[in-house]
Amino acid sequence: MKIIEDDISVLDNIIRIVLEKKSINVSHLPSLGNKYLDDQPEIKESSYEYYFKILKESQVVIVAISENRATQIMELDIITERFNKNGGFRKLFEEQKKKEKLELIKNEKEVNEAQLIKWHKKTYWLTFILAILGFIIAVISLIISLLD
Repeated sequence: MKIIEDDISVLDNIIRIVLEKKSINVSHLPSLGNKYLDDQPEIKESSYEYYFKILKESQVVIVAISENRATQIMELDIITERFNKNGGFRKLFEEQKKKEKLELIKNEKEVNEAQLIKWHKKTYWLTFILAILGFIIAVISLIISLLD
């Protein structure tokens, strides 16, 4: 899942809280928006659902979603600690940006190469014919100069 810059602080905060408490649920997490509505666990759970999907996909913590929407987040001991020490989601976001930039450069390069190949195809035969004409004229002038 693609991470945007606004998600980084929330995700790193969740990782920090998980490392402190080893296992948490939604009640341990700070509210994201309206503090009055986020006091209700169901609403708070739905507001964090997007972040839980990212955490589950990144496989840095164990995200256990139950049927009654009581999500439990547990650390993966060494993996979670190393991930946090190595920069967490901020570093993951920066790597994602680098990959996107390299992909963009690669796509531009492919477009430029395609345009070059197209130009090459259009001008190849014209250049070839001009070279043959030049060779024929040179041979004729050589023969004429030898005959004189």
